[in-house]
Amino acid sequence: MTDTAHHDRDDEDWLAAQFALGLLEGDALSQAARRMRTDRIFASQVNSWQVQLSDLDSEFTEVTPPASVKRAVTTRLFGAEPSMLSRLWNSVPLWRGVAALGVVAAVAVSLNNPVYTDPDGLRDAQLITALFAPGGEVAFITRFDAERAVLRVNRVSGEAEPGRDLELWFAPTPTAAPMSMGVVPEQQVYEIELTPELVELMTTNAHFGVSDEPEGGSTTGAPSGPVLVVADILAI
Repeated sequence: MTDTAHHDRDDEDWLAAQFALGLLEGDALSQAARRMRTDRIFASQVNSWQVQLSDLDSEFTEVTPPASVKRAVTTRLFGAEPSMLSRLWNSVPLWRGVAALGVVAAVAVSLNNPVYTDPDGLRDAQLITALFAPGGEVAFITRFDAERAVLRVNRVSGEAEPGRDLELWFAPTPTAAPMSMGVVPEQQVYEIELTPELVELMTTNAHFGVSDEPEGGSTTGAPSGPVLVVADILAI
């Protein structure tokens, strides 16, 4: 492999890491979300990052350290010369307390040993959904964990307006009425336990959507406010 090809793969993995961590904004976010639907290799890289980082979400409690702690740790880790890791560290969405050190450590390992999935070897497909709208502020990624019977939801960007809530919806077929998967909580990443019946419905024939609802969610059993994003489940 040439140095240029290796550099390009590092850049691709870095982009996938930023998307999985919710660090992209604006056009970069829209382009990456669009690639999730059309580029199986890139989607697989994002999924690999989510799997690697998923354990960190449940191991630590969010805290807000004093600014002096962040400055001291950043200086000690990176010094005065900025690096790829320091850019990641200084991204506001990622700074969720000293627990973020675990994320940076995982990034450091992966950048030296990038994780790639051979598109010809995708035998055990992962079911994911990339929910975004070009120019919109709301973007989500869902991943179905069949082994644990849970749906992992990552709110990549966007939040509800004051006095409103975002609500996640699921429809098992293109013509089926959507069913609520609950109001989206404040945390960026969360899991939904699925019943055996819902597990059976998690196929590429289904889709998810997110709507803007009154506080507490829709009271009608269907989206009552604007549907912000809709996307099919993809197998990668």
